[in-house]
Amino acid sequence: MTNWDTWKSAIPIEAAIITDVDETLREKYKTACQAELERSRYDQAIGSDIWPILEEAAELLPEAYIYEARELYYPKAPPEIINDWEADFIKLLISGKIQTIGFRAPRQPESSPKLLPPDTWEDWVDWHEGTVSANGITFVGVRIAPPDMLPSSQESEKSIGRPSRQNQINEAFHALYKEGLLDFSGPMKSNYPAIRQWVLANYPDNEIGERGLGDKTMANIVNPLIAKHK
Repeated sequence: MTNWDTWKSAIPIEAAIITDVDETLREKYKTACQAELERSRYDQAIGSDIWPILEEAAELLPEAYIYEARELYYPKAPPEIINDWEADFIKLLISGKIQTIGFRAPRQPESSPKLLPPDTWEDWVDWHEGTVSANGITFVGVRIAPPDMLPSSQESEKSIGRPSRQNQINEAFHALYKEGLLDFSGPMKSNYPAIRQWVLANYPDNEIGERGLGDKTMANIVNPLIAKHK
């Protein structure tokens, strides 16, 4: 299965927000997202429960333009009014448990689609244009990859992008936990600075600095670890 095969079978990211047009579908989508987040604690191969709903939502894409739904969605909407189900979906994307695929901008005729690194979703998203941008990299024509269609590993964007910090963050957590330097009595995010500094000290990289160590990435990696060790 090549990346082209996967991209052709994938669903435009616009389908992930189209559910505001249909209340029944919106509720089904919210329930599916929450179920996937819960299941992700025990099962890494998630995404299958959401996929049928995304397919159903994709059929409503033309209807969304009739309702001018683009005015309702992220990134124009303030964070405090973004729907919970959309926030849950973003968490799944950042965690890397749902894969997305698109073209690095500017797209050229000879360009081939690449897997998006999960942290690409930490910054800016234009759902209706299918554009995602973060850390100096922009992808266009972004689609949600089917859970049962894994692109060829050699075609992954990760091979040309910067490496994920996940393993480093995990290592930092366990090192600090063993030394009794984590505080579980307060908010989980109070431990992020110590973990971040441990990674920077033990894996110095002047080129990328603190990239890949943002609070959103920390929350998706560290919070489950804290919950497990409380």
